[in-house]
Amino acid sequence: MVAKRAVKAQAVASELPATRQNADYLDYKKNENSTQTKLSKSYDASVGFAGSQGSASQMMPKAMANIGKASVHGIWSYQGSKNFVDHGKVYASMGDRAQSVDPDSGKVLWSRVPGKGLLTPPAIVNGKLFVGSDSGGFHALSAKDGAELWSVPLGESVSFQPAVSRGRVYVVTDTGSLYCLNTGDARDDGWLMWGATPAHNGLPQ
Repeated sequence: MVAKRAVKAQAVASELPATRQNADYLDYKKNENSTQTKLSKSYDASVGFAGSQGSASQMMPKAMANIGKASVHGIWSYQGSKNFVDHGKVYASMGDRAQSVDPDSGKVLWSRVPGKGLLTPPAIVNGKLFVGSDSGGFHALSAKDGAELWSVPLGESVSFQPAVSRGRVYVVTDTGSLYCLNTGDARDDGWLMWGATPAHNGLPQ
C-alpha cells in the first residue's frame, strides 16, 4: 500500500487504501523454489556464502519475514516499492505492477502489468516511465495512462532502477551486464542516478 506524509516536523503518514494489494512476492515460502531465489543462492555460493552468510546470517530471519529474501545477494539486490513524484503524481512499481496515484485524492489513476516478473522502481522523465524486470524484460510506459510505448527483451534479470540521460537508458543486470538503450528521443533526460533528485522524492526544490 502507498502512503503519504507532509514534508514538515511531526507530520503523520496516511495510507492510500486504493493502492492496497496482495504481496505474495514478499512471501519467502511461496518463492523459495523460484528461479530468482535459486539464482541468488548460487551467487552467494560463488563468493563463499554457501554454508554460512557470515554476519549477514543474523539478518536472514528478519529479511525472510519482511522482504522474502534469504540470501546475501537477494537482500543486496532488493529494491522494494519505492515511490517517486513527478508533476504532482506518485509513481511506483509494486511487484509486477506499475501504477500512478493522485496523492491528494488517493485515487489510482492507472495500474498496469507490462510483462512478466517483478519490476524495478521506475525512472520517470519526459512523460515516460522506464522499468526493468527480473524476467529480463525492459519497458517504457506512458506516464499519462501506463500504455506500453516500447519494450526490449534483455534476457537478463534486472533489479536496479535504470538511469536516463540524453536519449539513452542505462540498465545494469543482476549478472553484471551494462546495457545502453537508445530511446530515439533526446528529451528523455534527467534521471542520472538512483532516486534522481530530491523533487522526485516529494521534497520542495
